Formats: sequence, structure tokens, C-alpha cells
Amino acid sequence: MDTLNLSDDQIILRATSLVERFKQLHEFAEANGIVLPEEYDATREGGYLGLHDSKRDVSHFLQAGQILKVKDPEYDWKETKYLVFAKKKILALLDEEFGRVFKTLGRLKIDKRYCISFSGRSPHEDEALVILLAYQCAWIDYEKFKEIQEEIKNPYLGGKICDFLLAA
Repeated sequence: MDTLNLSDDQIILRATSLVERFKQLHEFAEANGIVLPEEYDATREGGYLGLHDSKRDVSHFLQAGQILKVKDPEYDWKETKYLVFAKKKILALLDEEFGRVFKTLGRLKIDKRYCISFSGRSPHEDEALVILLAYQCAWIDYEKFKEIQEEIKNPYLGGKICDFLLAA
């Protein structure tokens, strides 16, 4: 399915690149004397990216990066948990008023037609990933990116950390 003028392959390539940058973030932070948020977990790998087209009323979910085969007490496997959470984030956006352009914690409404979600890392990393992906894919412009950045104050969307992640 082509979404927002990009193929699934193009989107997942960019999302996977961002996942890889998050995995490398601890080395970058250590080398540059940056303290990462306590929630950062270098052992986390990939997750699921959700894409929804409201006009066609269709959602689909793509794996971004490798997901470790780890048991989860509630969902049996982490992979299942991440997929369920990515779906729940899309559903939560669809339940919200369409006038709001963005929402935090791993979900982003691009416009009245499209929304995206990600689940697989910490909540603030999921949030940063969808915003950075939207910016890299030109779904939001620089002005909107800065507006979101200032409003939500996500620790991964500022300074050297953000610059490192955007270099993906």
C-alpha cells in the first residue's frame, strides 16, 4: 500500500534506520557525556509501525527492525505485545477528534486522513520515532516538527540526541 506518497518499503527502511539509531544511542551518549533518560533500554530492538488511511479505512502494520524472541507475561511474546500496542495506538487516534494534528506516546496524526504509530521501545522513544519518521518522510514540515518539539518536550527530540537520531 502506498501511504503518503511513499511505498511500504521506503517507509520501513526509514523506520528501521531510526530503530538502529536508537540502538546506537547509548554509545553516542557515552562518547559525548550525555545522560540518557532512565527509561532508555539499550537491549530493546525493533517493533511494529502502524499505518492507517482513514479515507480507505484500512490499517496495516509493518515490522521495523528485529524483534527479540522474549517471553511476555501478559501477551506470551514481546512481539505480540508490540503489535497489539501499535494497533491500540492507531485505534486511540481514530477515537480522538480529528482537529488535533498530533498526539504523544508513539502515535501521530499526520492529517485528517493518515495516522501512524510505533510500539517496541520505551514510550518516549516510540513517541520520538513517529515524529522523526514523519519529519524524515516529509509528512510534517520543519515548522510543524519544531512546534511539536516545543510542545511535548520529549527528551529525544532536543539537542545533540535529536541531531544524532536525525542523521539516520
